[in-house]
Amino acid sequence: MPEIAATQDMMSPMALFLHADVVVKAVMIGLLLASIWTWGIIITHSLRLKRINQATDSFEKDFWAAEDIDAFHLKRGKEPPSPGPTTPRWRWSRRASRRRCSPRPSACSPPFRR
Repeated sequence: MPEIAATQDMMSPMALFLHADVVVKAVMIGLLLASIWTWGIIITHSLRLKRINQATDSFEKDFWAAEDIDAFHLKRGKEPPSPGPTTPRWRWSRRASRRRCSPRPSACSPPFRR
C-alpha cells in the first residue's frame, strides 16, 4: 500500500469537510445553523436587557428626583405597563377592581383558558 503523506492542505477544516461523508456534512451544517440561531438569541436578549436597564435607570432617576410622590404617579402612572407574562392578569385585576367583585371567590374568578 502506498503511503499517503498528510499535507497541510489535506488537514484544513474546509478540505476535511469537503471529503467527509454526507451524514457528517449534514451534521456539521446542522451544528452551524444551531450556532447561528443560538448567537441570534443571545444578542437579541442582551439588547433587550440593555433597553430594560436603561428604562429602569430612567425611572429610578425620575423617582428619586420627584419631590411629591402623587405628582410623580400622575406623571408616570399613565404609561402602559410593559407587556409580559402577567399582562392578562393585570388587565383582569383592573377590570375586577372596577366591577367591585364580591368577596366570594367564584363570583369574580379570573378568566382561565383551557
